[in-house]
Amino acid sequence: MEAILTAAEQLFALQGLDGTSVREVAARAGVTHALVHRYFGTKDDLYRAVLARHEDVIRDAAEDVDDLVGSAARMVREGLAYHRDYLRLLVASAVSGVPYDRSIVNFSATQRLVDLARSAAARSGHPAEGETAAAAESDRRLGVAMASSLLLGWASTEPWLAKAVGIEGLGDEATAAGVERAVRILLEGWFPAPDDADAGVTG
Repeated sequence: MEAILTAAEQLFALQGLDGTSVREVAARAGVTHALVHRYFGTKDDLYRAVLARHEDVIRDAAEDVDDLVGSAARMVREGLAYHRDYLRLLVASAVSGVPYDRSIVNFSATQRLVDLARSAAARSGHPAEGETAAAAESDRRLGVAMASSLLLGWASTEPWLAKAVGIEGLGDEATAAGVERAVRILLEGWFPAPDDADAGVTG
């Protein structure tokens, strides 16, 4: 089952849901297509199983980190070091128009960051005067979406972007550190620490 899921993840990330057949997955995994159907059902069921397989691993990498920026930074490192195919698959789903509800049950890393963003905002005195609770919640979620898009965007376009800006030889550690730094800068600006908020710095 693990071999099937790994093969499916690689092929779906490269070719998308519609561009991948169960026979291709079976061939890559070294099993029959009937065995794939026996264990996973339809191709859509297999696709959801692939996404569900890793839905918590990025969140869990930062389970012991209680601040928003530190947690996001740890998730960036985990995603880029161990789960690039999974991140590319999420992007491929979005870009190819596969509806969120059809492709994934729960991307728990983002919900963890939303919860931490609520805590960060509460400590810094948000919502601001005159801001509704609904507007403040939308702003928090938008901040998390922007940080998540940096990770997802880099994971899915790194070879192209690295060549475009001339950093092909930079190496995995240096590029991961750069993505982490970008996420930190974005979140620290969006969710200022209490001292910064008191000084009038806004995100």
